[in-house]
Amino acid sequence: MFLFRNANLKGCIVDILCEGGRIFKIEENIENFYNVPEYDIEKRVVLPSLIDGHVHVTGGGGEGGFTTMVPPIKFEKIIRAGVTTLVGLLGTDCTTRSVQNLIQKVRELSEYNIRTYALTGAYDYPSPTITGSVKGDIVFINEIIGSKIAISDHRSSYLDKHELLRLASECFLGGLISGKVGELHMHTGRLGKRQLKDVFEILEESEIPIKVFRPTHCGNLVDDAIKFINMGGYADFTAGEETPEILDYVMKKAPLERITLSSDSNGSIPIWNDKKEVVRVEAAEISGLYENIKTLVKDFNVDIDIAQRLVSKNVSEALQISNITGEIREGLSCDFISIDEDLNIIDVVSKGIIELKQNEITRKLNFQNF
Repeated sequence: MFLFRNANLKGCIVDILCEGGRIFKIEENIENFYNVPEYDIEKRVVLPSLIDGHVHVTGGGGEGGFTTMVPPIKFEKIIRAGVTTLVGLLGTDCTTRSVQNLIQKVRELSEYNIRTYALTGAYDYPSPTITGSVKGDIVFINEIIGSKIAISDHRSSYLDKHELLRLASECFLGGLISGKVGELHMHTGRLGKRQLKDVFEILEESEIPIKVFRPTHCGNLVDDAIKFINMGGYADFTAGEETPEILDYVMKKAPLERITLSSDSNGSIPIWNDKKEVVRVEAAEISGLYENIKTLVKDFNVDIDIAQRLVSKNVSEALQISNITGEIREGLSCDFISIDEDLNIIDVVSKGIIELKQNEITRKLNFQNF
């Protein structure tokens, strides 16, 4: 058990008692009958810790040759970004990287107290898998909750509408059998022409539910994303310099509850010329996720409780893990951050364990200085 004192939760100063990694009680002035360890949050605002639904944990990139392959993500960067739950995935390169390597990395992070999930597949079609099928991976591998694919991008495998439907069906059935979300996480490219046209046609012509389809990088196709959200789907936007302005616009056109934000961390950001040639390659950072939330609050006057939903409750509901995490309430995992008056992250708590305390990492890692 652990007792967090003096947390500012939605304007009320409360104590949070954690037992077995879950929130047992939220109440004012909890009596410490059993003399459990305490930590004073000093009346700082607490928010649900962040859930990042799109992280290249093994590193992404490679579009500019071997020197442009982004390194794997580090535990410290995840925690400093306020993230305690994430979904790992592959991208362009599933030749030098593999689903097996992905599972190894999410299990490593899990052993360091990060709640981790993964997607099988990559940009390629047929999808790379471990068991031989997308459905099999979802059913038999605990961490895998869906599949990745690229559509409307010159780096995709140009699967046709019927192949996309069959892939969605595998995700749907795998999710049904395993009790997981079974999402088809669809990369959409800035240079893509078809955008979500194939998805809209599939939804009109088939019985596959809209919840299976999860377009990401939706800043590339704002109008289609708004249409998709208003049809009942979840659309994922990628943190970036222009994203807060896009989100402010989208939130006025579509239900807030179906909008999510992810970092694309450790994925490459290729800069293309008009011939679709790589000019240079940059990389996304996981810190961009919370930075976008701060920008929404400070520059666009979005209430912090509304802005943070994009990286907590909305994501947990989209991933069908809202019975585990995504809010600060009794019965859920004890996952939260505390912030100062300038919205900077001071503490990060994952499953009841303080991983960042007064802006210092508390955990010692293997090969930390290697």
